[in-house]
Amino acid sequence: MLAELQSEFITTLKQRQLTDLAPALVSSEVSAADRMNVYANHLGLTLRELLTAAFPLLATQLGEDEFTRVCVSYCRQYPMAKPEAWCFGEGFAELMEQDAVLSKQQPLIDLARIERAAQQCFYAADQTPLAADALAGLDVEALCKVRFYLLPSVQLLTVDAQALGYWQLAQNSGLKSQYVLPDQRAELLIQRLPSGEIGVAVLEPAIFLFIQLLAAGNDFMTTYEEVLRHFVDFSVQEAYQYCITADVFSNQSG
Repeated sequence: MLAELQSEFITTLKQRQLTDLAPALVSSEVSAADRMNVYANHLGLTLRELLTAAFPLLATQLGEDEFTRVCVSYCRQYPMAKPEAWCFGEGFAELMEQDAVLSKQQPLIDLARIERAAQQCFYAADQTPLAADALAGLDVEALCKVRFYLLPSVQLLTVDAQALGYWQLAQNSGLKSQYVLPDQRAELLIQRLPSGEIGVAVLEPAIFLFIQLLAAGNDFMTTYEEVLRHFVDFSVQEAYQYCITADVFSNQSG
């Protein structure tokens, strides 16, 4: 009974609709609706603080009023369903894509994607990176059976270069905004570094495709041949060495 009441109370706060809970709220001075609005307003402020912590750069770029508007819309469409606070923010960029005002602001949408990926990498589970000698001595047949999996703390993103510029400007005040070319795309590797900080590295298109194909489940040789179709000067040795030194792949299955 208590669990059901608590669940209904939370649902009421999220939806701002009293439903069948109103008769249980008895007060001679304040109406049930007003009392629930007090709790709902506090919840709204708390959720906005969570979203500001998740998307600090986006909040700055949008400005307080516009960011608040998007937060309200997000909270209505994506009520907090998981107990972990860091999970709140899933679908934020997707909501921006459907927003009448922001749908054409691709750099801002991609900035949200970068910040969300950074948060996911930060809280991702630990796994042991693939060892440097993992492929040593394998023949072609054995090599084709190897499957590569991204570390949970690593993500790949293709974004508008201006979104990357927003991130870089926040990390390095000396970077000039004019260095960011409009209408350009950037291939990013986002990962949690050993220091615990989040690193965002810009990859060459060939290396990005190499990692992307391997992480999608393609075997090593097929991936190598596919990348060569697009980049004739591709060096698989350099790409693999980068993946090992940058701790991109895990030695465990996904």
